[in-house]
Amino acid sequence: MQRIQVYLKVVVEADDEERPDKLTTELQRVLKRVHGVREVELTNSTVERFEELEED
Repeated sequence: MQRIQVYLKVVVEADDEERPDKLTTELQRVLKRVHGVREVELTNSTVERFEELEED
């Protein structure tokens, strides 16, 4: 058996009311449940303001 480590960058657009910690916890839970992932670890998280560009 082999162990594979996969590093992903996930960018999510969320409402201002969405709590980043709740969102990351849910992503970890889904990875474990759906894909049979043995271990999920959050090593870094950033939050930045996002302004949508208006189309002319």
